[in-house]
Amino acid sequence: MMIVYYIRSATEFNYMLPILKKTGGILVVDTTYSKSLNDYVVSRYPAVNCRQDKMRNLLIYHPDVIVFAGNYRWVPKKGKLVQLFHGLVDKNSEFSKAHFKNNHNPLWVISFVIQKYFPICFRKFSLLNNELWEPFKILELDKLIENRYDLMCLVGKHMEEKFREMDVLSDSNWKRIGMPRLDCVANNELSREEIFKDLNIDPKLKTILYAPTWRGIQKVNLSSIPDMGIKICKSVGDNFNFIFKPHPNVEAYDEFPEAMKKIERYIKTHQNSVFPDSSTDIIPLMHISDVLITDFSTVGIEYLAFDKPILFADHLDDKYNDPNLVEVWIREAGEIIMDPREFKKMIKTCLDNPSEKSEIRRKLRDYFFYSLDGKATERAAKVILDLEKQ
Repeated sequence: MMIVYYIRSATEFNYMLPILKKTGGILVVDTTYSKSLNDYVVSRYPAVNCRQDKMRNLLIYHPDVIVFAGNYRWVPKKGKLVQLFHGLVDKNSEFSKAHFKNNHNPLWVISFVIQKYFPICFRKFSLLNNELWEPFKILELDKLIENRYDLMCLVGKHMEEKFREMDVLSDSNWKRIGMPRLDCVANNELSREEIFKDLNIDPKLKTILYAPTWRGIQKVNLSSIPDMGIKICKSVGDNFNFIFKPHPNVEAYDEFPEAMKKIERYIKTHQNSVFPDSSTDIIPLMHISDVLITDFSTVGIEYLAFDKPILFADHLDDKYNDPNLVEVWIREAGEIIMDPREFKKMIKTCLDNPSEKSEIRRKLRDYFFYSLDGKATERAAKVILDLEKQ
């Protein structure tokens, strides 16, 4: 029996690594979007059975089960497919029902081609256009497309509720798992001393983690980097450790080159300021940090597991303020800052009173994660191995 794990990014790899170690199998690394991804995996995890290949070649490994940690338009027809998810995939595009259906249906293929390759004036006619989804329900596209995944490993109640709204959960295609990558925190497997040493920053200082998102695929830029990035860096000052950890796509797509150059120059000239490799797992950085600064990112949700203060950089002035989006309404767990000059004062406030809004953070944490008992990896490995035996 063969289990194949497929990744296109280090983020996906960091999500599935604990499970891969438990179940064994082959890791197929697709370097289409990150040329250094295979080198990263091979150099840091030599024990992993790693192959560099493409999605279209997965079947040459004769997989009984194929495991993904990201939603892909095109997946193999053969083998049982498992979705682990990376992050909480709460962007509108990620929660499109079409992502959870078999994409070999002719109507789906035509719609995808129109939306991806045709001029903008034609894209509104695609059945995948969320704005037109309701009117097109009369075509009953759902009934014409088979379910894509044999098993979905859900993180928490929020994800379960979303998928129930989409009507993509059956009696047998999902399990309550939690988030395996957070098991290392619950099981006390992370060493603060080693993390500080690897980053070469001062363990005696308080640590500020700035983790902005990338541009995203919405009409507006979701990242705070171009408008507030360097101002945030300077506002933190020299009295703290400062970690700049943007979304990996910022580097993968070479986004905001001018703003990124300014931030890199600043970090190079300031002691105890670091810019880790984009492949670095953010969980250890969260573990040693005392305050998180983020924007419209689900990083803020993962940080709830640590029950530490969060500052939300809002550079959009309510241009992107849909209360139905989790990245918007989770901001009640922290403080929203529109003026970068306020960060210095608010960081001090957070450090002086870290328990402020702790009750809200814990309530949201319990909503987003089934359990932080350190056993999510075991649960995921078990259901994957059981699926393999079926």
